[in-house]
Amino acid sequence: MEQIVFSIACILFLALYIFSLRGRTSLSLLDAIVLANSGVVLSMSHIWHLIWGEGRIADTCLDSEKWLGAWKCVDDITFDFLTDSYEFTVVLEVFVLSIMGWYIMNSLTVYSSRVKLAIVLGYILSIVAATLLFVFPPSWTTDFYIVWFNWASLALSFLISVMIYFGAEKADQKRIVSV
Repeated sequence: MEQIVFSIACILFLALYIFSLRGRTSLSLLDAIVLANSGVVLSMSHIWHLIWGEGRIADTCLDSEKWLGAWKCVDDITFDFLTDSYEFTVVLEVFVLSIMGWYIMNSLTVYSSRVKLAIVLGYILSIVAATLLFVFPPSWTTDFYIVWFNWASLALSFLISVMIYFGAEKADQKRIVSV
């Protein structure tokens, strides 16, 4: 029941963030949705993982210590492998959301180059941290690394969300151009 309540609260917060961002800036609805997903959804995901956890492929492999990347020991692709694993699902989520945000961010003019650079660096750090989950042997991605990954990625995605929200020029703000 707590997971359902948390999910509903997350959806409501995401909708509020999107429409608040849209009203505060001159972003299109699609741009606001993509940017919100690339920051806020990552934060929500890391909160979920800190509270309820996520499956690990390495726990299902008998001889997983010899593999560089626990996903290599999987013989058949299962539903749990695709939807509930740090080594695959979380990595894919971080990659997709970060790359979507990065792509949209580069085409926007409502952010200064410094804000864009800071947000893009945040995306790059998120991708690097997720890549470590994908390639490190299971003995390196112990519970310590997973907790560290979630806390660090939560802080990073929260900062990205704050920069997306407060870093954009306001919709009614006029730019002064000197000739």
